[in-house]
Amino acid sequence: MKHLATLRIKADVKLIPAAKSLARETARLFFPQEQDILNLELITEESCLNVIQHAFEPNENGEYILEIIREPGAFVIAIEDRGIPFDFRRIQEKNEPGIGMAFMKKFTDEIRFFYMGRRGKRIELAKNIAYKDSDSFLTEQERAPADAKPDVSTPVSIRIMQPDEAVELMKCIYRVYGYSYTYEDVYKPEKISELLASGMATACVAVTPEKRIVGHLALIKDAPEDLVPESAEAVVDPLFRGRGIFEKMKDFMRQQSLSLGFKGLYSRAVTVHPASQKGNLKLGAKETGIIIANSPPSSVFKKMSQTDEHHRRSVVLYYMPIKPDEPTAVYPPLHHKSMIAKIYEHNQLPRKIEAFNAAANGVAISERSRMDVRIKDEVGLAFLNVMEFGKDFSDLLLFRLKNLCQRKIEVIILDLPLTHPATAVFAPAAEMLGFFFCGVIPNKNNGDILRLEYLNNAAFDPSTVVLVSDFSKEIFDYILAASGLA
Repeated sequence: MKHLATLRIKADVKLIPAAKSLARETARLFFPQEQDILNLELITEESCLNVIQHAFEPNENGEYILEIIREPGAFVIAIEDRGIPFDFRRIQEKNEPGIGMAFMKKFTDEIRFFYMGRRGKRIELAKNIAYKDSDSFLTEQERAPADAKPDVSTPVSIRIMQPDEAVELMKCIYRVYGYSYTYEDVYKPEKISELLASGMATACVAVTPEKRIVGHLALIKDAPEDLVPESAEAVVDPLFRGRGIFEKMKDFMRQQSLSLGFKGLYSRAVTVHPASQKGNLKLGAKETGIIIANSPPSSVFKKMSQTDEHHRRSVVLYYMPIKPDEPTAVYPPLHHKSMIAKIYEHNQLPRKIEAFNAAANGVAISERSRMDVRIKDEVGLAFLNVMEFGKDFSDLLLFRLKNLCQRKIEVIILDLPLTHPATAVFAPAAEMLGFFFCGVIPNKNNGDILRLEYLNNAAFDPSTVVLVSDFSKEIFDYILAASGLA
C-alpha cells in the first residue's frame, strides 16, 4: 500500500473542485482511458458532497480528509470525517435510493466502510487497475506444451523470487494448471510484482540454470502487521515432480520466516490428492481444521488424476510454528472446548482454556461491531473477520450473511478472536444462523482465531475428500457432525 496524496478540506461545496482536481490528476498516472478518469472524478465529487450535506450541521465548521492510495492492483479514493455517525448498512442495500451511491457502485469495483472509534468514519472506493492479458506473455508453445518425460537430472536451486520474475511464474502456473488456477491474480504478472515489491508477499522459486521457474511458494500477509502469513500458491512443474521440491521450498521459507520475524505459518492443503498434505506433515506442520468446499471444481492439475468435476473441494488447515509460543488464555464456546483443546494439544501449543464470565473477565462490549469483509467473487468465497464485538453483532452478521447469499457467494468464512472472552458467547449466536465449526488458526490477528463456516447451496460430497492422517480424519468427522453434513 502506498499513500500518494492527502488533502484536509473544509466542509464547503466551494472547495470540492480542489478534491476533484487531486483525484483527477492522480488517476491520470494509472488510467489511460479518459472515461475512467472522469468516472473517478465524479465519484470523488459525490463522496465529498455526501460528507458536506450529511456529516455536519449547516452552520458547523467541519472538515474531512481525502486520501489517494495505491494498493496492489487497485487505485483507492478514501474519505474520512468526524461528523455525525451514520449506519453504512443503509447504503449497502440494493434498493437504496440516491444517484451518488448509484455512481459509486457503478464506477468502482469495491466499496469499504469503516467505523474508527473516536477518529470517526471512513469510506474507501477502490477501482481495479487493468492489466495486460496474460496470453500476451506466452508463446504458442507455452500455451500448448507438448507431452514430455519427467526431468530427473536438470539441477534446480531455490532462492527468493524477484518482482521482475512474475511473467516466468505465470508460465509455471500455466504448465501446472493451464488457466484453471483458483485465484485469477496469478495470471496478472504486474499485480504479482506489486505484491512482492510492497512486502505484502514474499516468495521463493525453484529455478533451473536457464532461469526457468519450475516451482513456487509464497507467504502472503493479510495486513502489513500480520505475523502469521499464509503459505500459499505452492506449485511444482509436472516434469519436476517427485524430486522433493515442495518440501525444499517449504523448508526454505521457514528459514526466511525467522529473519522476517514471523511467529508461524498457516497453510491450506488440497484434499483432491494426498501430496501437499504429506509434504506439510513431513516438515512438521500440524492440522488445525478443515474448510469444507473451499474452492470450486474448476482447478485442474495437469498430469494428476482427478475423478470429481462437480463438487467444491475442501482443504486441510495446517500450522507450523516459527518461534516458541507464550502461554495464552483462550475462550472457546463450551460445546467446542474438547475439540479445540485436542487441536492445541496436537500442535503442542501452550493454551489455557478459560470459561467466560462477563463480570469476572471485566468485558465491556461497545455499541458497534467492527467486521472486515473480503470477497473473492471468482471462487465464490468470502471472509468475515471480526475486529471488535459490539452489541449489534448478531444483527450485523445477519445483514452481511444475507448480502453475501444474495450475491451468490457459496462459502462464507467467519473468524472470531479466541483470545476475546466474548467469543464464547457470540460464536453460538453465529451458529444459530447456520455457521459451523471448521477449525482454529493460532497467532492470527494478534491472537488465535476460531474459524466458522457457512455453506450457501455449495455442492459438496464428503466422499470426495482424501485425507492422510488420523487426526485430520477425526477433525473431519467432528465437522461433519457439527454441520449436519454427515
